[in-house]
Amino acid sequence: MSTDPIKTKEVSQPCQLLKAEREKRGVTTKQIADVLNLPERFIVYLEDGEFSKLPGVTFTRGYIRNYAKYLELTNIDELVGTFDACVGNDVTDTRVLDFKQIKRIKSISNSIYWLVSFVVCLILAGIVFLIWQHFANSNTNQTIPSENGTVIVEPASTASTVLQEQNTIPVISTDSSTLPLALNNTTQLATDNALSSVNTDKNSVSETNVQGQSEQDTANTEENAKPSLKKGEGLIEANFKANCWVSITDATGKVLVSKLFTANTHLNISGKAPLDVVLGAPSAVSMSYNGEPVQLNQTSNSTHRIKLGK
Repeated sequence: MSTDPIKTKEVSQPCQLLKAEREKRGVTTKQIADVLNLPERFIVYLEDGEFSKLPGVTFTRGYIRNYAKYLELTNIDELVGTFDACVGNDVTDTRVLDFKQIKRIKSISNSIYWLVSFVVCLILAGIVFLIWQHFANSNTNQTIPSENGTVIVEPASTASTVLQEQNTIPVISTDSSTLPLALNNTTQLATDNALSSVNTDKNSVSETNVQGQSEQDTANTEENAKPSLKKGEGLIEANFKANCWVSITDATGKVLVSKLFTANTHLNISGKAPLDVVLGAPSAVSMSYNGEPVQLNQTSNSTHRIKLGK
């Protein structure tokens, strides 16, 4: 291994010394590049003194030091000092970002990323809300067949109101607070007369409940009583075993009824014949006209139209 001193008069720059030493040893630039883990063109730039094509003075100084170590030269610091003297201020060092700058740039990038993501999420949420509102508005309406075969759109709240009216049942309750207060203070010393008085009060309450129920039944009977018929009028009676929309129009075009009937309800109505009847669910209805049964299509769940009293 050669350790001859550098002949500075013959070799004025460290790059020329490195090149001369490499050629003396018979090593190619490709081999040097592989050992230093650098592109081969960097070795060529270094030997030719084209420092401006290298990443910077700091990196070039490191290349020279590693190059000299590989060639096992003993004057590495002298070569680096000669390089600094030769370069001077002619070559500007490439600006290298420090860790804080990289972290700041990364933070800004992350902020932009999250901002864009948030805006996209807002847009998607707005689209979903508009779609939901559209379907919600469309579902608030329901279609009802009219007497002339056209479709009438009514708010769903009407149907729900009818259901509430049909399902409303008066409840008769007995408030325990109406019983004599003396019952709560009965002691073991109570006499048979006091017990007899309590039994009398209970029987009185029971009779009141029975009387109230009888009055309710009488009211229902009167409500469902057949209306008196005039000449040229027809009477329709219908019993419903399931929910069914009913529309009835008389001969003058007057709409006698147009609403939803629920299960276990009854209809008695009269009007000038002929009567035009539209049923939303004929299989849920049993009907008679002037006491005679009316044949309906019990197998169909579609709208059924029939004219009675022709």
